[in-house]
Amino acid sequence: MCSRMKAMRRTTGTLVGLLAAAAAGPAEGLGLPQNRLASLTRRAWTMDDGLPQNSVQAIQRTRDGYLWLGTEEGLARFDGWRFTLFDPGNVAARHDSNVVALAETPDGALWIGTRWGGLVRRAGARFEAVALPSRHVTALHAGRNGRLWVGTRDAGAFRQHRDGFAAVEGLPAGSHVTSFAETPDGVLWLGTYGHGLFSVRAPSSTAERIRRAEDGAVTALLADRSGRLWVGLWGGGVCVLEAEGPKCARTYTAPRELGSNMVSALLEDSAGRMWVGSKPGGLTVLEPPGTQSRTRTSQTSRFSVREGLSAETVSSLAESPPGMIWVGTLGGGLDLFHPGYVSAVTTRQGLPDGLVLGLCEGRDGSLWMGSAGGHLSRLKGRVSVRVLGREGERAPVSSVWPRPDGGVWAGTLGAGLFALDARGQVIGHLTRAQGLPSDHVLALAEGTRGSLWIGLGQKAGLVVAGAGLDLRERHLEGSTVIALAFGKDGSAYAGTWSHGLAVLREGRWKRYDPSNGLGSETVHSLHLDGDGRLWIGTLGGGLNLLDGRGLRRWGTREGLFSDKLGDILEDDRGRLWISTNRGLFYVRKDELLRGGRVVSVPYGREDGMPATECSFGAQPSSWRLRDARLAFSTVSGVAIVDPARVPHDSPPLRLHVDRLESGGRELSPEAGAALSPGESLSVGYAAIAFADAARVVFRHRLEGAQQDWVEAGRRREAHYTHIPPGDHTLRVQARYLWSSDWVAEASVPVRMEAAFHQTAVFRFACGLAVALAAFGAHRVAVRRLRARSAQLAERNRFAQDIHDNLSQVMTGLALQLDAVRENLPGRPEAARSYLDRAEQLAQMAIEQARRTIRGLHAPQGRGPSLARALRDSIQPLVDGTPVHVATKELGDPFPLPPEIEDEMFHIGQEAVSNALRHGGARKIEITVRYEGGGVHVQVADDGRGFEPASADAARSPGLGLSGMWRRVEEQRGTLRIESRPGGGTTVDVFVPCPKPLFGRRSPAEPNTPG
Repeated sequence: MCSRMKAMRRTTGTLVGLLAAAAAGPAEGLGLPQNRLASLTRRAWTMDDGLPQNSVQAIQRTRDGYLWLGTEEGLARFDGWRFTLFDPGNVAARHDSNVVALAETPDGALWIGTRWGGLVRRAGARFEAVALPSRHVTALHAGRNGRLWVGTRDAGAFRQHRDGFAAVEGLPAGSHVTSFAETPDGVLWLGTYGHGLFSVRAPSSTAERIRRAEDGAVTALLADRSGRLWVGLWGGGVCVLEAEGPKCARTYTAPRELGSNMVSALLEDSAGRMWVGSKPGGLTVLEPPGTQSRTRTSQTSRFSVREGLSAETVSSLAESPPGMIWVGTLGGGLDLFHPGYVSAVTTRQGLPDGLVLGLCEGRDGSLWMGSAGGHLSRLKGRVSVRVLGREGERAPVSSVWPRPDGGVWAGTLGAGLFALDARGQVIGHLTRAQGLPSDHVLALAEGTRGSLWIGLGQKAGLVVAGAGLDLRERHLEGSTVIALAFGKDGSAYAGTWSHGLAVLREGRWKRYDPSNGLGSETVHSLHLDGDGRLWIGTLGGGLNLLDGRGLRRWGTREGLFSDKLGDILEDDRGRLWISTNRGLFYVRKDELLRGGRVVSVPYGREDGMPATECSFGAQPSSWRLRDARLAFSTVSGVAIVDPARVPHDSPPLRLHVDRLESGGRELSPEAGAALSPGESLSVGYAAIAFADAARVVFRHRLEGAQQDWVEAGRRREAHYTHIPPGDHTLRVQARYLWSSDWVAEASVPVRMEAAFHQTAVFRFACGLAVALAAFGAHRVAVRRLRARSAQLAERNRFAQDIHDNLSQVMTGLALQLDAVRENLPGRPEAARSYLDRAEQLAQMAIEQARRTIRGLHAPQGRGPSLARALRDSIQPLVDGTPVHVATKELGDPFPLPPEIEDEMFHIGQEAVSNALRHGGARKIEITVRYEGGGVHVQVADDGRGFEPASADAARSPGLGLSGMWRRVEEQRGTLRIESRPGGGTTVDVFVPCPKPLFGRRSPAEPNTPG
């Protein structure tokens, strides 16, 4: 038994549900005593939830939907999800943090009365202190004409006018004004502490004392919709003054109607009920005749700490739609009572212990509940309890099932199966002694023809019994059966602890487990819908569906709230409600059947659940009641959900952007955000949805900087960095979890100034810099190319000089050696002279090579005449040889630039050298002709000649003609070669060179034959 209980507790989950309506709460439907407050959902917030302090002295709901709370440690704004604190530390106006009164005037201003710091006004996002003769504000009232009335502890009351505030005349000096109320006839009522009740009738501004009212401490005033004035007294309860009186027509006092005669707060709700807060008697609801009880006398309901109120002293009351009553307590924080979605049956309603394991609804509408403490409880007007077990030991009641006679079958863990009648008397008992395979009963269900199917623990399988507890059949031995269901076609389904799902059709069982597609081997629950689909809740395997298409599965990856599922119930709107060990949620069947991702809508303790942990692992632990409500067992009682009250559509949402921050400074959401370059932006937003705050999701987008929406889930803040310059719009949208429609939107303008590096001037400067850099790089590259070209040119010139100078000398040297060869045999003296000349030529070659290596090849002047220079350089080469060289100079000679003279000199040398080496010439004629536009050098020989085409081809391969071509092109001159085989060769070079206007004339060079 202990091991089974441990296993069951391991599979225990949390229920999140919906509280039924206050007008027809499920507890009332089950016949519980009529207690208005007990039938409402209650939630509480304290400092642990963000409240600045646990004494809530004033509550004001403003037209934008927010709830403002005055505490001893500051002012807080509440949106249902979080508190925003406003205290002297974070507002500009210096004031006392002890806030005792709040009021909103028609112009939207929030007025804040403090105990020691006077009056403060909040308009927009600004706080400003307002001058008053007293700094001890005790009460505020926004009149129908838009004027504010202020009550003080030591200076009476003040009325707002154009220039400020004027004192209300007629009050005793130093009056302590505690409260205001305004009746429909325009009369303003003032309550004082120690001086009774006063009234101010327009157009007078003087207060008149009402002597018929009780003198003493008036602590609260309320004008109801019928014109009556409710007066709360410190020590005298509540006195109701008739409109035509004023006389006290009705008094409510303790202990008959009120919890205490020390009345601290009064509120009339939208249904006409009167809420009375007292010290220390908690909260009382007075039901006017006919509103609920349909009687001619008022009914009362009380709620104190014993019933769950946060503190015994109620200091403030307020209402916000729909039907939400806010209760500020002294030291206990903030409470909310509202007609939620879930009601609870707990030990407060008479259950002997909270851990409920099994439940069902009897034939007469009573609710039967079995608990882990061995109690079987029946709720019908009151709770009656029966202890089950044997031999004086209690046995946990794990499952109950209704009998046709109004009683129930009750299965236990360790004591077998009991049969009880409608009065709870045991009329039968089945155990192992009577043939039951196990005394651990985990599942009960009614089969065909009145048979009872019993799922057993300890792997004892399943047995079928008759109405008289006679055992008929046994199935699934070796399995622990914890869930049962029956199809319209006579098929049976059994969920087991470790063997998956078993299906009985036509007398044969078929198994489903993870090997053939089931999500888990543990099946906690089975639900057959109206279309014959079997929905299967598993431990760790999510939700499974078995239908004509086979097995399908949904888990958290597909949007399911949890993979560990308990019971499954279906409401009239096609929603599957599923309990888990973390709460209750629903999912729409049509979304499941459509495929794809689904939306799970969770509910929890804040919605009225007695606990967030549901209990399951035995059947039935949930039940659909005859009025379509859904009951689930939890570890702290029973939660009853009214699906009809759960929103099917999306009620309106108010969405606000309430916080903008950048760089540690706060910005106004109304004005938007103007950001400096590089600043980030933090945004806070809120949707006013007090009951469904946890079921609202958001998304946001900074238009102009983002293309896609950012899905924020339930987060109510966003952060933006690296915002591009320009004008943007921050858009925030909100929707409910159960809807795909974004039903609310808020927007804020955002402007980001451009940094200098983001401006057009900077871009132009960058473009210009890039262009200049490119131009500079181009210049550098050109310079490098030119340097490289100059280097190559220098190398070519070096090689050309070696070729021109040395080859010419070598040619002369070869001629002299040929002469030596011819004269050596017969003329030794002549041969010796030729050897001497050859030696001179060799010395000349060595000197020219040295001059070239030293770079002395730079252009040099060639003396008085280019023709003479050519003759002087050639003549030593041909002396003593049969070669005759003649030079002549024509025209009017003028000085040539050194580089042109040098190039023409080398060209002439090369032409002569070619004539000697290649042409075999015996006669060479050199002509230099000066013209106005330049100079001609012509070398004609009588050598062998060649084809002109070969001259063109010679431009590239060698250093002879190619060198001549290069030199001519460098000087932008022309080269003309005329030749034919056997007919000699003429080389004519022209280099442009304008004749200088001034300059020394070159001496005339006579024609000289060589």
